[in-house]
Amino acid sequence: MTATSVTSVSDQPASLLVCINKNTRMFQAIEDGGNFCVNLLNHDQEEISNRCASGDQGADRFQSGQWQELRALPYLEGSLAAFFCRQEQSVDFGTHRILIGGIQEVLVSQDETINPLIYLNGGYGTLAAK
Repeated sequence: MTATSVTSVSDQPASLLVCINKNTRMFQAIEDGGNFCVNLLNHDQEEISNRCASGDQGADRFQSGQWQELRALPYLEGSLAAFFCRQEQSVDFGTHRILIGGIQEVLVSQDETINPLIYLNGGYGTLAAK
């Protein structure tokens, strides 16, 4: 799925917070599985973001990009980073569930160019070079 809200929580212990709409199809998989992976997308992975944002993709969401598996979780090769998390806590709030995941492992791109895919105000963008 494409998450619109991911943030760091703490560096001791290393952890991320992810908000998931309880009405999405992916919610049940996250609720059942416990573990999850957060991919930080590169600027050229907009198609993958859009594909994963659509709720009816099923296994077809893995047709774009170079998906691999680690710790029994799919991750996107070519992303800037992949954070493999164990669900530590969750809180329901309104239409969403807030997950706190303890980071178990991180894969970081070896590409020297860092240009993340940014979604802001209803559209995609990239960082401007300085």
